[in-house]
Amino acid sequence: LAVTSKTPDYKKAASFFEKAIDRDPAFMEAYFNLGMCLERLGKPEEALQVYSSALTRNPKSVSASAYIAKIYLGKARHARILGRPAERLQWLKKAKALLDRLVKLAPKDVALNNAMALYYLAMNDTDTAERYVKEVLYVDPTNVTGLNTRGLINLKRGKFLIAEWIFLNKVLREDPHSTEALTNLGYTYIMLNRRKAAMRYFKLALKKAPSNMDVRMNIAAMLLEHLDYKRANMHYRIILRAEPLNLEAQEGLCDSMYGMGGNAAEPAKQFRKAIVCYIAFLKKRPKRIELIKRIAAAFKDKVLDLKNAVKYFKIYRAKIRPGVAPHLKKLALYFTSFVNQEKAKIKGSLPLVLTYIEKHLKKNKPKFYGDEKPDEIAEMKKEYAELQVTLAKTTKTIKDVIANKDGGLGWKALIGAAKGLDEVAADLKHDAQK
Repeated sequence: LAVTSKTPDYKKAASFFEKAIDRDPAFMEAYFNLGMCLERLGKPEEALQVYSSALTRNPKSVSASAYIAKIYLGKARHARILGRPAERLQWLKKAKALLDRLVKLAPKDVALNNAMALYYLAMNDTDTAERYVKEVLYVDPTNVTGLNTRGLINLKRGKFLIAEWIFLNKVLREDPHSTEALTNLGYTYIMLNRRKAAMRYFKLALKKAPSNMDVRMNIAAMLLEHLDYKRANMHYRIILRAEPLNLEAQEGLCDSMYGMGGNAAEPAKQFRKAIVCYIAFLKKRPKRIELIKRIAAAFKDKVLDLKNAVKYFKIYRAKIRPGVAPHLKKLALYFTSFVNQEKAKIKGSLPLVLTYIEKHLKKNKPKFYGDEKPDEIAEMKKEYAELQVTLAKTTKTIKDVIANKDGGLGWKALIGAAKGLDEVAADLKHDAQK
């Protein structure tokens, strides 16, 4: 009753299932229900302990192991949100190793097939995920986890209206309190460009599960998008109190602090706080080079601190300055293999490429800023000289092909992966502009 009431009381339900386990320690369903209640309460670690206890009581229980694998998959998803790809991969491997062993023992087990579907969904293999979901729904057509996964499969495939129908008319009809379905419906409405509806369902999900930080992240991101910086800031702070290592939330906090500078009583002071936030974030995500430029610009335009502006512009310049223009390297790579089926299309484009080489690439010498070391300058000049030799050979090959003087051999030096060298030239020009 505590679970099926109009407003489910998962905490009260959990206490009843705990008593049921005390009375009959061999009652497996009580363990599983207790674990699911704890998951709904945002306590995956406690749920894992319960499922592990069930497995200790019955080592042959495939369902208990499958619930444990599902927790591992949840940890993998959380690691992705925190920006930890290596940790995510470890949890996925751990889940898969456990599931592969179980599928040989009980291929029709509902909990197992649900976990298998979720694994393959995490790996973006929607076809295999769908196969396992069908196994679940053949046995239990109203299984909420299976129906929810089926909706997610359609969401990932871009079938947004079908996903909406499944979440609304299948999952939420069976379980009106499913925070997963409410959240996924929010995602679906974002893809359908129905932002108000998305926010409504995210708020419903958060109301039912205030400790669900994933839902709160979605709300914060939408508030940020709608320039409601103050409320976004509040949500990001709540998230970081619960998950101090959540890098996505930390960056969102910095963005909201920066946005708040526009209406602050003391704008310069608020922008400085945002800058400090970005600098702290960069220490954890040093590859986010574009933020260095934003810090420099903030010092220059928002705080009027020219000394620090120059400092961070220099750091930014050092990070992005290539040894030699990268589009030269890209051009050299394009002329490597033979593709006969594109011959006619390529040949019509060759004069354009020749013109591009002559006008742009050969004149693009490496720039020096005066703070390079002698060995750096020597290396840059050496790379540039080598690439000029490559370009000269390429130019000769193209001219021979145009004049039909190559005997067919010149084609072996031309790119085959591109649809035509006019597209290659456009790509290179785009890189040059960047």
